[in-house]
Amino acid sequence: MHRLGRSFLLPGVMTLDLALAGVAILMAAGEPPEALWSARIGLGQALAALAAAGFTHGVFRQAGLYRSQRLGSLRRLYQRIAVAAGAPALAAAATGWVQWPAAAAVWVGTALAIIAARALVYQGLEALRRRGRNLRYVVVVGAGARGRRFAAELEGRVELGCRVLGFLDESPPAGEPDRWLGGLDRLAGLLESGQVDEVAVALPIKTFYAALARIVTLCEERGVVVRVPGDLFDAPLARVESEQFEDLSILTIFTGRGSPLSMLVKRMVDLAVSAAALAALAPLLALIALAVRLDSPGPVLFRQVRVGHNRRRFRVWKFRTMTADAEARQPELEARNQVRGAAFKIHDDPRVTRLGRGLRRASLDELPQLVNVLRGQMSLVGPRPLPVRDVERLSQDWQRRRFSVRPGLTCLWQSGGRHRLAFDEWMRLDLDYIDNWSLLLDLKILLRTVPALWSGAGAS
Repeated sequence: MHRLGRSFLLPGVMTLDLALAGVAILMAAGEPPEALWSARIGLGQALAALAAAGFTHGVFRQAGLYRSQRLGSLRRLYQRIAVAAGAPALAAAATGWVQWPAAAAVWVGTALAIIAARALVYQGLEALRRRGRNLRYVVVVGAGARGRRFAAELEGRVELGCRVLGFLDESPPAGEPDRWLGGLDRLAGLLESGQVDEVAVALPIKTFYAALARIVTLCEERGVVVRVPGDLFDAPLARVESEQFEDLSILTIFTGRGSPLSMLVKRMVDLAVSAAALAALAPLLALIALAVRLDSPGPVLFRQVRVGHNRRRFRVWKFRTMTADAEARQPELEARNQVRGAAFKIHDDPRVTRLGRGLRRASLDELPQLVNVLRGQMSLVGPRPLPVRDVERLSQDWQRRRFSVRPGLTCLWQSGGRHRLAFDEWMRLDLDYIDNWSLLLDLKILLRTVPALWSGAGAS
């Protein structure tokens, strides 16, 4: 969309978002929507409403709800809306407009209303673009494979409203000589013509650094958008984001998924659930502790150094399920290891106590790790934390990417086949979790874990 059109549409979308959040709050409070303008509001309430609106708008903006979505994924936008909709719910409950139990209704109502409104807006824009309106004209600098692929993807999505005028390069694109607009020196003239809305740069940075700097300067002086395809560094697993630090533009390349806002929600859920679970399970924890003490000599809790997020080491807590000298006896049992890979597992481990077998089958021995979750060393869902011994035996670099997130109480493989999986498959499932992470995926894993634990499927 041209800047003039966007300058009218964007404030309207922002106002609509706040209005829909206000309606959701009134409905959760049991007030009709017309109360939004008919009620008499005191100075204190007005200031609280302004503060809540400012907070909500700030969260929505931080979540990226007002960035251009022409080339973005609507599915990811709707996911961000679903997460950000918690802001008005939190504000409404904190200011006393609704009771805390009703905040969930505000959250869901706001999310559904904004998603529905956005869907209508984008359907209208797509209809205009299919009729040749609201178009953006793009010149691709670089006629190599990367540039041609980017152009083909743009043109294959008619609803995006992007039209590729042609390519600038030192030689014509293979098989498309009629789309060659000339060398890089032609860019200034094309920009002066007023026909170009965006420039996509698909040149190798190492070879064309000076030319790239000149292109950015030319476009900056004329207010023309510059896009750089994200496969610039041939890193298919990595995500690329641009950030502003003081006066510097920072290009950040990272793996994994999740915005800062969604990761904050994940941490809040970890805190709330782990604290509630520890309080609710306190009697059970006390009974297990007493049973462990009476079953065999040694401490109630087993503490072991594990490797967590960014390879930082921490002590994980478990109810002791083995004899007190279990770690000292492990070297003599290494020859019986039944796992191909870095992990150590043997069937009918002689170090496991009588009570320990039952605790392991139901994974009750892992419950003290709720304290690790509360302390921020672990999460409810994530790759299981590996002992130092296993980490030192990882033989391939791709396996080490699992340390890019917090380890968890449960994960994809534990909620399914658990210990029946081969080590490499276990590692691949951990990386699948990292690459496809979402709050919904965490919920699915937690729901799948419960029956797996109840049945003891694959327990060791």
